[in-house]
Amino acid sequence: MKLALLVVPFIFAQAFAVEHCYSEVVGACSPVGGGVENCNAKYGAINEIHKELSNYANLLINKNWQFLLLHTHFSNYEANRPGLTKLYKKYADKLWEDSIKVAKYITKRGGVTDFSYKKVAPAETNIENYELTEIASLGKGLDLWKYVANEVFHVHAEVGRRRETVHDAETLSFLENEFVHDHSEIVRKLSGYTNDLKSLLSNPNDSNLALWFFDNYVAKAAE
Repeated sequence: MKLALLVVPFIFAQAFAVEHCYSEVVGACSPVGGGVENCNAKYGAINEIHKELSNYANLLINKNWQFLLLHTHFSNYEANRPGLTKLYKKYADKLWEDSIKVAKYITKRGGVTDFSYKKVAPAETNIENYELTEIASLGKGLDLWKYVANEVFHVHAEVGRRRETVHDAETLSFLENEFVHDHSEIVRKLSGYTNDLKSLLSNPNDSNLALWFFDNYVAKAAE
């Protein structure tokens, strides 16, 4: 009986200790008044992983522009590959939409996306060229998307650490459902396109015809 009497006050004390918003609301409604800074949507480890999520949103925007450069190169009057143009525009649009998803998620969890924070990949410090041949552009696109996919793994690993201060199950679910599964499929497609085109170009005498058929195939697949 004595143990029960000791446990009950402890439970009430613990509950009161985490009721920051309740305490602030009560204080704000008092004659003296007060702020309600803790009445927000933040919980879990969102404060610890906010920068990583912001970085990923910025990365998606950066890769969106790089795919747009590939798209515009093959939509000019010289290159004129409607299939590759459609493919790269489709992936550019997906990257843009995914960046919006991340920004909205940060807002839903009570944060604000920090667009001033950016981590640049070592390979991006060199001058980039996007006026490429068809097969080289597919290789470039595959490298770009692998980097995007690997960065999700990095964020997932940071969020999934067992330390309570940085573990956030809701964010892990968000990353897996919205990005991880889609990335594996896109990497598979781009690697398949690259190897298919390499095989078609094995005979230099039929390269122009092979490129035409391949581009038509990509155009239908990208619909």
